[in-house]
Amino acid sequence: MFDWQTGDNGEWVEHEQAPPQAPTTLLTRKVKGGVALSLLLLLATLAFIYRRASSQATAVTTTVEQNVLAADQLLLETAVAGDEELFRSLLAHRASEWYDVQTRLLTSYLYLDRAPLGLWLDTEASLFATEFLSATQVTLSPDLTMAEVNQPLPFVTLDAKGLLQTLTLQRTAVYQRVTNDRLPDRWLLAEPDDTFWGAYQHVERPYLDLITPARDADIAERLAADLSTLLVTVCEEMATPTAVACPHHFTLQVRLDRDPASLLSLYAPVRLSTVYLGGQQTTRLSLPAPTLVGQPQNDAGYLALYRGYATHMVQAVLNVYAVDRPGIVPSGTAAFSPDLEQAMHDLGLFRPWPPEYSPIRVAEPPPIPFPAQDLLLLCQSSRAPILIRYDMDEGGWYDAPLDTPGAVNYGMMPLPDGEGVLLTVYATIVNEFTIYLVWLNNGRERVLLPPEAFPIFPSIMHVGKLADGRYFIYYTFTVGAEGEDAVLKHHAAILDESTCTPDACELQPFGRQLWPSPDGRYTLITRVDEDRGFYYALGDADGEVQMEIGTVRNPTWLDDRTLAFLNVRPTNSPIRPEEAELVMAVMPEDADGREVRQTRLTSESLEAVLSASTAAQPGQIMLSSFQINEQAPGQLIVSAFTSRNDLKTYLFAYDWQQDTLSLWPYLSPESGSFFRSLSPNGRYLTFVALMGSSTLRLFDLETEKQHTYAVASSRFLWNSFSWSGDGNWLLLYDDYAVRLIAPAYEYETKLFHGLGYCETAAWVNWQ
Repeated sequence: MFDWQTGDNGEWVEHEQAPPQAPTTLLTRKVKGGVALSLLLLLATLAFIYRRASSQATAVTTTVEQNVLAADQLLLETAVAGDEELFRSLLAHRASEWYDVQTRLLTSYLYLDRAPLGLWLDTEASLFATEFLSATQVTLSPDLTMAEVNQPLPFVTLDAKGLLQTLTLQRTAVYQRVTNDRLPDRWLLAEPDDTFWGAYQHVERPYLDLITPARDADIAERLAADLSTLLVTVCEEMATPTAVACPHHFTLQVRLDRDPASLLSLYAPVRLSTVYLGGQQTTRLSLPAPTLVGQPQNDAGYLALYRGYATHMVQAVLNVYAVDRPGIVPSGTAAFSPDLEQAMHDLGLFRPWPPEYSPIRVAEPPPIPFPAQDLLLLCQSSRAPILIRYDMDEGGWYDAPLDTPGAVNYGMMPLPDGEGVLLTVYATIVNEFTIYLVWLNNGRERVLLPPEAFPIFPSIMHVGKLADGRYFIYYTFTVGAEGEDAVLKHHAAILDESTCTPDACELQPFGRQLWPSPDGRYTLITRVDEDRGFYYALGDADGEVQMEIGTVRNPTWLDDRTLAFLNVRPTNSPIRPEEAELVMAVMPEDADGREVRQTRLTSESLEAVLSASTAAQPGQIMLSSFQINEQAPGQLIVSAFTSRNDLKTYLFAYDWQQDTLSLWPYLSPESGSFFRSLSPNGRYLTFVALMGSSTLRLFDLETEKQHTYAVASSRFLWNSFSWSGDGNWLLLYDDYAVRLIAPAYEYETKLFHGLGYCETAAWVNWQ
């Protein structure tokens, strides 16, 4: 029996007593058998339900994974094709900075390629081959709203010999499931959250403090060891001519940045920031994290990634700490000079490639032959100017060094017909600043003006070719004693190659130049006065002055007896400080007659045409220039721009024989653009943007079609383009490349050179 006691009556005592044994009967055995059978049936049912639920869950998961992979494949194909509109539609977080960065990466050729690091997606290989798809992993969040895709892809790099090497990098992408009542669920590329990257960690080694997200910690350990070893070599073992003076207790802090914008700045100017903590100098450099670049999947991938990082790290250190450097030119990827570039090569590194360059993306062949001319490009480096020449026959860049000693800066002006360039060479010799004028033609360098003959700070304003084959050089400079106002002086000289020696040419003083009318009966006489600049007169066939014209602009023979020019006079109006008018001077039929001048166009007459046009807004404008329309005999192309702040340019067609004026019907006014010139074949009008943006515009007089070419930099475009002698090819210099454009065929190709801060490019004849 059970002896119960309450808690009030005493303690609970557990008696050691064997439990009673129930008698076993046939009924009891049947009950137990039924319970066991029921339990087995229940377990079987639960197992069936579980297997069915598990099978259904697996099927759902598989379907979701397939949807994610399909979305990722579409995005990858879209990025390779460069379809910006479709690419944007495949991105989530459209109101975020991340969204803008992704589209900029696509348009900058950096979404898949990593040209500044020497890595390119191998688009000639199958990106969805079995070997890559079978290794692709999709990780889903528990609620099936987020997914991470890790996909190996084929890449190529250029080794130290310039040969293509294949490798594999893993691309990582995060997708978000987007639900919409009107549309089916979609998977869109999304910005990873903080948990994706993890916290930043420090990996410290000699000369190096590598900061990495936790996600890339493993590869960062290996990178830190190798980059540190390289820094030891640079700071302790580099010898002349590129000795490096790393500061005492120097530490380079390299941050592997998780921000995708770090990919955009890979080819930006290399600027190291320096901080002092506890008396120790720390220099900082930021590079994109390996997950952004692509995680290496083999040794070849790691070595390529390391070489890309090492290139940017070492070039930054050399540009800051190389000994006896006068200063860095902050543009391009780095300010390279021959000794610095050689040092990079000796370390097995390379000059970073521009984003648009790809060794496997081959340009289409040109529709017409390239000109029988070479290209000459002037760039500035950290130590000296660099002249490089592109040989159109050989298809490569070559140095075109000058023998002029101590050069620290150049100015370059092309000569007509591709006959070389004039170089204003600023040089420092034995702590004295000197200036040379040099003619570089067909590989021959000849000094035109020695330092003692050249005025201080000259500016070459114009170079022309005379009818007898000689060259006319017009330049200005300022003079004035200290404390006095500077005075502008004008000079001109004649360059006659027949008087040159192998090393020098003596410029001849310019007195006057005769420009005969088409029939030779009359002459336009040109002089250059030191104080007034150009001034003109009319003369007979022998150049005897018959009538002074004065300091007019752009005098041009229109026919045997008609000379057109712009007469400019100052005004008292702050809105329109000067007034220009187009004047026609008609020569007499016989020797006893006198020339007759007629004012044909004024700003008021142009404004009247604008007021009558619905395509333009009336307002005060200034007549600026005119040129003969080679495509329409008897017509002048007249340019004018507004005097308001928007500086719009208008072009007019003026039939000077019928005295009719009309607004050019096919050209809309462009804010900040000015009419520059006609192409040598007279087919294209050229406009340049002087403010706000760097844009070159062409108008095809033959097809009445406009072409627009934007450049990446905000550089002044006035001398950054050049026409080939036949007018079929336009050379346009852009950062890190020269663009060759055949506008009639809407064809363009690029010649990459990898230099930054290049100023002028020109077509030249080169033997």
